[in-house]
Amino acid sequence: MWIKNTWLKCANWFAKLPKKQDAKNKRFSNEFVNSLLGNSDPVQLGMKSKLVCTIVGKKNLLEYEIRHTPFAVQIDSYRRIEGRLQDVLRMDSFTGEKSHRSSLIPVGGNRSPRDIISSKIEIGVIFDGAAGFLKWGSMWPDRHQVIILDRTEPYFYDAINAINSRFSQNRADVKFPLPYSDVHIPPGIEILAFREIVP
Repeated sequence: MWIKNTWLKCANWFAKLPKKQDAKNKRFSNEFVNSLLGNSDPVQLGMKSKLVCTIVGKKNLLEYEIRHTPFAVQIDSYRRIEGRLQDVLRMDSFTGEKSHRSSLIPVGGNRSPRDIISSKIEIGVIFDGAAGFLKWGSMWPDRHQVIILDRTEPYFYDAINAINSRFSQNRADVKFPLPYSDVHIPPGIEILAFREIVP
């Protein structure tokens, strides 16, 4: 029996930094990435492609959020580090010749995800919106999943019904806690996290 987590999880993708830093490591180092992911290996991140996760959603919205929206990580009371999600995600459609760590599957595209990546995803899939989840939510049964829904979406309640059905039919009753279950949730956001049995 295989058990997967379905919730906010698609992290800790990289190995630890080598103790001895050389010029090559410094060239690929990124303080924003390190502050989010901990001790990531800058050479692995900067030079070697690997499909860690994929995001399913509307391409234009995701591209703007990933490439152009500034984010900041508070280091201490005096200092914060700014960056973009692309620094961490390294989305293949936005990197050009550089290495990538994730892929984007547009909801409105004609190609099926099977044609693009299918079983190559190492850790998980993020469904940004109800349409992508309803269309391809069952395609990766053995990968961790994050499903992000907005109450204003046209198919919001259809997606909620599909998730509730999975929760009641596939939920694994295990004693050990879910990863990141102690994360503080901002006001206005609800999270349902559960483990699923994968046949």
